[in-house]
Amino acid sequence: MIDGFFINPILALRWKNPKSHIDRIADLGGKNLIVQWTSGHGRSFYPSQTYGQDWDANWLTTCLEAAEDYQIDVWLGLDSCYTTTEWHYDKMMQSYLQRCQITATELSVLYQDVTSFCGFYIPIQLDQPVKKIGVGFLREVAQFCHELGYSVSCSATIPCPHLIGLHYEANTNDREWIGRSKRLRNLWRRSWQHAVDESQLDLLIINDSLGLSTKSDLEDDLLYLQRTKKWVSHSLHAKNKEFPQLPADAQIGFTYHDLSVISRSTADVPIRKNADQLGRKADTVGQFLQQRCLIDGQVVSVLDTRFPIKSAQNQWQEDADWMTGLYVGAESLRYAVTGKPEAADFARQSWEALHKLSNISGKPGVVARYYLPEVEGKLGEGRKRWHRNNNGVYWIGDISRDQLSGHIFGLATYFDHVATDVEKEIIRTDVEAITDLIIENQMMAIDLDGQPCIHGNFWVSPLFALSFLKSAYHITQKDSYQDKYLELVNPHYFLGHALQAARISSNPFFQHYHQDSPLYHLLIYEDDTELRQQIRRICHYLYNDTHRHGNAYLMIDQSIAHPESDSGQKAVAELYKFQIENLNVLRWDQQARVSLKDRDLPHPIRTSLAYILAERNHLPNGQGSYLPIEHRPPKEFGWNYYVGEEARRAPGHPGYHGIHVQYSGVDYLLAYWMSRYHSLVG
Repeated sequence: MIDGFFINPILALRWKNPKSHIDRIADLGGKNLIVQWTSGHGRSFYPSQTYGQDWDANWLTTCLEAAEDYQIDVWLGLDSCYTTTEWHYDKMMQSYLQRCQITATELSVLYQDVTSFCGFYIPIQLDQPVKKIGVGFLREVAQFCHELGYSVSCSATIPCPHLIGLHYEANTNDREWIGRSKRLRNLWRRSWQHAVDESQLDLLIINDSLGLSTKSDLEDDLLYLQRTKKWVSHSLHAKNKEFPQLPADAQIGFTYHDLSVISRSTADVPIRKNADQLGRKADTVGQFLQQRCLIDGQVVSVLDTRFPIKSAQNQWQEDADWMTGLYVGAESLRYAVTGKPEAADFARQSWEALHKLSNISGKPGVVARYYLPEVEGKLGEGRKRWHRNNNGVYWIGDISRDQLSGHIFGLATYFDHVATDVEKEIIRTDVEAITDLIIENQMMAIDLDGQPCIHGNFWVSPLFALSFLKSAYHITQKDSYQDKYLELVNPHYFLGHALQAARISSNPFFQHYHQDSPLYHLLIYEDDTELRQQIRRICHYLYNDTHRHGNAYLMIDQSIAHPESDSGQKAVAELYKFQIENLNVLRWDQQARVSLKDRDLPHPIRTSLAYILAERNHLPNGQGSYLPIEHRPPKEFGWNYYVGEEARRAPGHPGYHGIHVQYSGVDYLLAYWMSRYHSLVG
């Protein structure tokens, strides 16, 4: 029995008649509502004296007043996220605490006479088990809100043991795994009981986001935790799911918008009061890319601004296939969100380039990295070099897994959101040729001469393989692809190795690099409950690492897998901080030298910047520090950054491809339109 629901404020903005939704919630037996957050990124969903209000829609007041009629209790979420930069440089959470206090104060004044407003909800995920800093933060927030006369609630996510050795199966018959799980669960319970006692928290919402708990586990949690109200949160993503009867004060559904009877239609869009800062940046990047970074629909991802785009100095673009695929994905999602013909036109233009890249080699299934009608100089040697087809067109061979991941990302997203019936048939033909060749060669990409490509072995990146096969089946509905997928997805096989690969790596670049494109469509397409749960586990383990590196792309994936988390808003924070001017390395260099003189910047940031700019010749202990997105050097896909990567290079290397390079900005466009499509931003 579900007693209430979480509400996503971005989706609630679309409600033409908020009262009708409260009526519906009451009909479903809802007695409790939690609005996930009410402020974030310097903006609010209520009339604020401190923050900007982007939307001309006072739906929050309407919801609160309608809830009064049904005696529904409404908990209002505070500030949306504790950012990655704060995680590194404000460990005591003082900045986030201050934002929560501002939001709580303003809400208490605005809605003090509305009886349905019963308390505040803290929307961020604290470390699990909760640590000393988290306990101190809860104590300060709760004390402040209690002084305002309101209760306080937060979520406690049940943890999963870290993966060590070969323990990646979570096998219920593995006694060592079971023992580790029980010890961690007991530690988690003790930590939260201590947090409740220290903070006087009024309500604790137990969240089993990975779905690994039995009914008896949850009953033991509820029995152990005392001196506070206890709710249990359940995902409503799975259809026709039966929820266990538990001795909880309430059971809450996450989220109301996932109910099958609720439409996520974008037809009812509120009017903006202020300009869309993130959208303006996307428009600027998109216009520049169209004007300066395209050749025959292919994305020129590394542009030397000293020379024309078609010059010999800019002709080698070995990552064009990857970036073009991701760009097709971004424009396809843009079209799905806005319905603008321009977005479909841009997506189609670059999809046609993907189609040519799929076929230009002349051998079915051999995909090119890039092609040009003319090439200056020698064709090169080795596997990764120029070839010339029978029509006289030059193309770069030796395709790799990452290129193919972007390729299939673009084809799948275009197929879902833009393609005509005729185009879908073309995409099916291309995907069949590529997939058949890979399967015929034991899950390896093959070059023109029939030999394996250097980085084409999918056994090295099992998550790539699974996502590729799932996407191929989705597009073609060819049973042999699903059969191969089910063969490899066995936990003892590719799925197990994918779980292993999701652990924190000694080389974070390759960990992120191997996951940068495939996870999204695997999350979107897999509807088998058990398999989807395992894929969500992979995402969970990846996020435990990548959130500290500011990888917005994987943060968005995490928010799709675990919408109850604050990962999506962490990603949005990165988008707000993303300086599109810094896609030009020379512009970044100039700005970084100004930042060096800013004594308010944390010392580790200035130290790393000084090393990158050759203002110092060594790093403390030979290690770098976290550089926030607005300060770090740009690159082709900026979300692949990891903490301290500057230590891998000699001092004085501000860019990966030289000081005069301009990058395309596909990384920003993709993350922005994914965020729009999945309702992380309005």
